[in-house]
Amino acid sequence: MGNGQLGPATLDKVRVRLQGLTAPASFKPSQVRPSGAKLSRLPARGVSSGRGATTGRHHPFRGHLSKSQLALLLTVAFSLLGVVGDYFLKVSSLSEKPFRTAAFYIGLTVYGSTAFGWLFAMRHLKLATISTVYSVSIILLLTTLGVVVFHERLSAREILGIALALVSLVLLVRFA
Repeated sequence: MGNGQLGPATLDKVRVRLQGLTAPASFKPSQVRPSGAKLSRLPARGVSSGRGATTGRHHPFRGHLSKSQLALLLTVAFSLLGVVGDYFLKVSSLSEKPFRTAAFYIGLTVYGSTAFGWLFAMRHLKLATISTVYSVSIILLLTTLGVVVFHERLSAREILGIALALVSLVLLVRFA
């Protein structure tokens, strides 16, 4: 036993301690190094190991949404956030001194906050896709805001334009 090998009693103790343990979700068999090999520089849990890849983190949408689908969803969400900013800017514009209203600064802050999400969307989608989804989302959301909150009326041409915008969005999502 003096040659670096473990005795049967020690091995039994190790087996008992290892029972019930499972490998972490980030474990990959390729990370196992053969006996006597030098330590490799494997990423620590939760540390980025390449563009967009992480190890050891729980991803609530993994398996449900791809990064492209998540980026599309974020584009629509940031369009909605942009409409909230537009609402405050519209309210501000009704004032005699719009740049001195709280609504102006709220709208400005809301717009600025969307820049963080746009970075993710732009990393995972083509600019042409983002611009189309964003434009159609803004058209639909701002039109709804104008009609419902500010009691604006739509002409037949505007309704036709909205319908065509919806068709373009359906075609983009279907064939992209």
